[in-house]
Amino acid sequence: MTIKTFRASSTIAATFGLVALFAQPVTAQTATTTSTMAASATVTANCTVNTTALAFGGADVTDGQPHDGAGSLKVLCTNGTAWTAAADKGQGTAATIALRQMTFGTDKLNYILYTTAAKAAIWGDGTEGSTIANTGTGAEVTFPVAGTISAGQTGMHAGVYGDIVTVTVTY
Repeated sequence: MTIKTFRASSTIAATFGLVALFAQPVTAQTATTTSTMAASATVTANCTVNTTALAFGGADVTDGQPHDGAGSLKVLCTNGTAWTAAADKGQGTAATIALRQMTFGTDKLNYILYTTAAKAAIWGDGTEGSTIANTGTGAEVTFPVAGTISAGQTGMHAGVYGDIVTVTVTY
């Protein structure tokens, strides 16, 4: 058996070296593209309204004097939104805007509701009495509201008198 040996010549080795040098792996070319996306929103005019009860506390009607109470109106409206707050006559059967009625059984205790703590105007629906008006700032704003139990109602029975006045904010 004869064994033949093959020797690479230096020319063949150099050729393989050159091929190896230029035979680097091919990398993929990357590309990018862009676009824009618009964003939009429509801010709507909105308001919320809350009230705190008009509290008179214990009223001694036998003294024949008027008795004052205090409550508040809280309004939160979108910035720049004009609004008005109206108050109805309440639930007393013979009530008016000018003279509302709290009831206890068949007794009716008359009271007046004002737009401010200073009692500058009777709070009503705008047709009768004044409304409270303002423009929203995006923050809740509190308006003090005052009430007075009319003098001279000495014949009332002792008890808890009540009324519900509906407040409507229009914007």
